[in-house]
Amino acid sequence: MVSLENPAASVLLNVLYLVGRYMHLVGGMLLVGGILFYETVVPIAIADLKAEVQLAIFARARWVFRWVVWSGVVIMVLTGIYMTVWKLNTYFQSEFIPEVPYFRHAPGEVPWPLRTGWWWAAHMLSAVLAMAVAVHMVSGDRPPRHPVSWLRLDLMVLLIVVFFATVTRQVDQIHHDRAVEWIYSPLIRLIDTSQEADSTTSPTAPATAPAKAP
Repeated sequence: MVSLENPAASVLLNVLYLVGRYMHLVGGMLLVGGILFYETVVPIAIADLKAEVQLAIFARARWVFRWVVWSGVVIMVLTGIYMTVWKLNTYFQSEFIPEVPYFRHAPGEVPWPLRTGWWWAAHMLSAVLAMAVAVHMVSGDRPPRHPVSWLRLDLMVLLIVVFFATVTRQVDQIHHDRAVEWIYSPLIRLIDTSQEADSTTSPTAPATAPAKAP
């Protein structure tokens, strides 16, 4: 949304928001990809090795996986905070774009599946749970008991996080499109009405010119 008062600052903020969304996706892909690789690829790759070699490889892989987890968590937290502040008004105050206060629904008129803030809260809480599980797996000198079960649990939670993020974005887009339609539809009807009135009041030319007398 470019402001006419200060277009340069508005463009910069919008660019930063797009960069934040991109980095947020990168952080999520680091977590999902790292967990998927650590859970499926590594055990299959070292299945034929001796137990001592397997432990050594798991320890080295866990050290690399720790950096992947912490990088993804830091990126997701920072960009998530920035994007939340950017759209805080939409999540907590309005179901439509903030610049159109006269076209908002009252809170009781919007059904719960179309509440943007509810889906955002579900996305945030599930993301916090997924990041906490991932940090728990890489904390300390030794992995937790039943690490494969923890990895599978975290992968399932991350997939739920992605689902809630998709629904939040879709519901927000539905409200935005509806608000834009409500703004422009009266103007479009007014233009159509004026065009019909002009067509009915304007004189029409004769189909054929009158014949001249001989």
